[in-house]
Amino acid sequence: MRKTGKNRIIAMILVVSMIIAMVPGMAFAMQVPTAPSKPEIAIGSTSAAAGDITLEETGTSEWGVANRDITFTLPANVTWAASPTVTNTGGTGLVIKDVSITAADVLTVKIAGDNGGIDKFKISNIKYAVGAGAATGDMTLTIATAGHADITTKNAKIVAGIAAAAVTKPDVTVGQNNQAAGNITFTESAAGLLNVDKTISITVPSGVTFYQAPQLTVAPTNSLEMYSNTGVLSNSNRTATWTIKTVSSGGGSVITVGSIAYNVGSSIAEGDIQATVATNDTEPINPTAVKNAKAVVTGQLTVTSTSTNIATGSNQAAGTVTITENAAGVLVADGTITVSTSGGVKFSAAPQAEVTNIALVSNTANLNAGYDQATFTLDGESSTKATIKIKDIILNVPSGTTGAVTVTLGGGAGVTGTKTIANISVSALATVAASSAPSISKNAASQPVGDITITEAAAGSLANANDITIGIFGDPLDVDKKTVLISGVPTVSVESGNINVGTVTLANNLITIDLAGDSTQASKIKISGLKYDVTNAAVNGNVLADVAYSTTRLGAVVNAVIGAKAAVFPDVPTTHWAASYIENLVAKGILAGYTDGTFKPSNTITRAEIAKMVAVAKGLGTATGSSFSDTSGHWAAGYIEAIKAAGYINGYPDGTFRPNNNITRAEIAKIVVLAAGFTIDTSGAGFSDIAGHWASDYILTAANKGVVGGYTDGTFRPSNNATRAEASKMVSVWVNM
Repeated sequence: MRKTGKNRIIAMILVVSMIIAMVPGMAFAMQVPTAPSKPEIAIGSTSAAAGDITLEETGTSEWGVANRDITFTLPANVTWAASPTVTNTGGTGLVIKDVSITAADVLTVKIAGDNGGIDKFKISNIKYAVGAGAATGDMTLTIATAGHADITTKNAKIVAGIAAAAVTKPDVTVGQNNQAAGNITFTESAAGLLNVDKTISITVPSGVTFYQAPQLTVAPTNSLEMYSNTGVLSNSNRTATWTIKTVSSGGGSVITVGSIAYNVGSSIAEGDIQATVATNDTEPINPTAVKNAKAVVTGQLTVTSTSTNIATGSNQAAGTVTITENAAGVLVADGTITVSTSGGVKFSAAPQAEVTNIALVSNTANLNAGYDQATFTLDGESSTKATIKIKDIILNVPSGTTGAVTVTLGGGAGVTGTKTIANISVSALATVAASSAPSISKNAASQPVGDITITEAAAGSLANANDITIGIFGDPLDVDKKTVLISGVPTVSVESGNINVGTVTLANNLITIDLAGDSTQASKIKISGLKYDVTNAAVNGNVLADVAYSTTRLGAVVNAVIGAKAAVFPDVPTTHWAASYIENLVAKGILAGYTDGTFKPSNTITRAEIAKMVAVAKGLGTATGSSFSDTSGHWAAGYIEAIKAAGYINGYPDGTFRPNNNITRAEIAKIVVLAAGFTIDTSGAGFSDIAGHWASDYILTAANKGVVGGYTDGTFRPSNNATRAEASKMVSVWVNM
């Protein structure tokens, strides 16, 4: 018995000794209770996401209450890309004192423990940079703290692949286009990872599109080459793709995608814009998404415009102006938005507005008397981001105008800026006119409308390398629903000159006239026999025929009116020979009736009245001064001075102007020729009663331009007093050229 007891005591001593000997090598201080996930990270990654790590002590007092440093050391050629997030997850009083990268490969977490329970913390949002020499396979991370044994864990798998990274992350404004984003790089961890005919791509999130195709560069090339360094856009301009032509050799290449610019939609939320990167090769890209821009809302308005090529003349269809809020309520309730023209350019009709998430008092602009300012009034504020698109901007562009046509925005709604809506590509190629604008009905087919004439400005202006097209223009006709259709191929003839017209076709509601040969004499083309089909969905109002030569609009002319055509004046019925001319000038603010509502078309017209008409038509306004002895204090003195300064009129030898005298047909012919800038043209048969007349050259020129006509007996009667109707025709034909 005594011997057995002694043996037991010896055995117990041995066990205790063994336990004591084992303590320094055992991980009593800390442990990783759950194995982390091991996502693949590619060699060359600069910010690759690794698995979260949870660390806990093995007893309630292993870490103690004093400050303790715990280090997390990465293997060779792997470094910390950024400080991760460290949180207390044990429910104890553990305090995270500090988290810092104390060496490129070492993260130090300073804690103060709580002896009342098991302390535990979690490290998340872990990002590694993986150098070219890193070993592939499971990546081992060493965890150490003073006085205790080191432990290890594995929270990533290093693979050969392509590392993706965003170089910068600039702010981009919500609701604006063409905003620079940060470059994106793709780094091969070894040569030949990107194979021939494989692709790499960048896709931006919904609501964001590429403004332009991004450009790619490779450094060092190491023989890596793309079929094109310009990205191929697809997926509604949300994806840019490049295809590998030759693989790299002698080391991995770094591919940099630059010239990245985004159109950021108004519905995008504030925050990082994350672009998805991908390859259809077997090698992985890591990470699969990078953040190369940050969307911000500025609480401002964005104003953009589109521009079209036009010529001088009347009814030129310009581009659009779009006003977009970057946040709700930026546009001020009851504020106004004004669109102003300059340089003598006038609106020929009131522009329309198309609105989203906001209301206007009227979607049709209010035009001022000078037809150079269109105003919209807001009817309340927006509750969500609003857009106002100003469209159907149809202009009268004076002869001799060149360059860009701009509009200036202003008013009480905080909308400012100058935008280009058209470019005059040529001073004049040809003029367009309509013979008439008859009334046509809804829900009826094959209704005859006015003929259209196209007159070359000079021989060869319309070259045979291009076609002439005629279509139906814009709202309120709702072209998308095809409410007005051209019902058949018209007859096209050459009225004067020797231009050669080829085939005429009708397709997709567009007439195409093939020019088969250049003219050697300025020519006039006539399109007759036009007929329109009108559905019941059409809106009452003017139908504009839009005439273009190649990409240049020659003009849009009214050659039909849907619904009953109301007379502008009770004494000028729609059947009056000058009704359309009078209506045109009234619509442009050039002419007005009497206070009793009549026009009195057969009345004579005075020299003062014609002076005002020409000054308004040319956009001259009024001028000060007194060039004549009998105009001071006269109601038209400012207009008379304006056209005198422009060189369009002269007075009498005695220094008078005689503003209340009736003006003759010859005098109007001269004024119109000078104001229009016509080159004197005395060709043609002329009239039997103008030989030797002082104004014969002006009369012949005006007749050759179609501005004036004679009587059935072949006379012009130059000394006859002109009527208000005759003056209306002369000025209307001129301003519509």
